[in-house]
Amino acid sequence: MTDQDPSSPAAWAQAQAIAATVAKGPVQKRSDALPFLFTAASPPVILVHRGAVVRGTGAKVVGEYLRDLGIIEGKGPQIEDALFVLRALDALPPVTDVPRDSFVHAPGDAKLADLTASLYADGLFAQIQLTYLVGQPVWPKSGNGPAGPGDTVGSKDPDFKPKMIQPILRATLMIQKSGDPAWKLERLNTDVRK
Repeated sequence: MTDQDPSSPAAWAQAQAIAATVAKGPVQKRSDALPFLFTAASPPVILVHRGAVVRGTGAKVVGEYLRDLGIIEGKGPQIEDALFVLRALDALPPVTDVPRDSFVHAPGDAKLADLTASLYADGLFAQIQLTYLVGQPVWPKSGNGPAGPGDTVGSKDPDFKPKMIQPILRATLMIQKSGDPAWKLERLNTDVRK
C-alpha cells in the first residue's frame, strides 16, 4: 500500500483491494472514524493496517491500531467505534466472572454515568474503561470498622438509610506512546442507589 492517508480516497481504494484478497463477498467500509477497517461476509471484519491485512487479535493489536490513529492525542475514534474494534478483534478484557461483552454501556443514563464505558486521552496516554457488574448488590456488613451514622448510642440519625453496594470489576485498557497496551482489572464496590 503506497498511500496510507485516511483522508485520501486512493488510500481507501488500495486498502479495500487488499481486504478483498481475504474476503468472501463484497467488502464494505465500516466508518470514516476507523480507517481501513472493512466488513464482509467472511471474515466479518477485516483490518488493513500498515499496508497489510491484520491477522492477529487482542489488546496489543487494537492498542497499536488506535495509537496509530492518534487516540492518545484525542484524535481518532470515539467510544462507540472503539468498542466495535474491541469486539471485532477479540480484544475485550480477560474477565471470567461474567461474559466478556456484558460491560455497562448506557450513554445518557444518569444513574449509570459513572459505570458506562468511557474513553479518556490526555496527550500522554489513552485509556478505555469498561465496568462489569459482578454478583448481586449486598448490604454492607456491620461490625467492621468504625461506627456509621446512626450506629452509636445517642446519635441516631432518623434520616439515615444504609446503601447497598454493588461489586464491580473495572477493566482499563491503557495505551501509552510506547510499549504494549494491556488490560488492568480492579475489583471495587459502588453505591447502587443514586
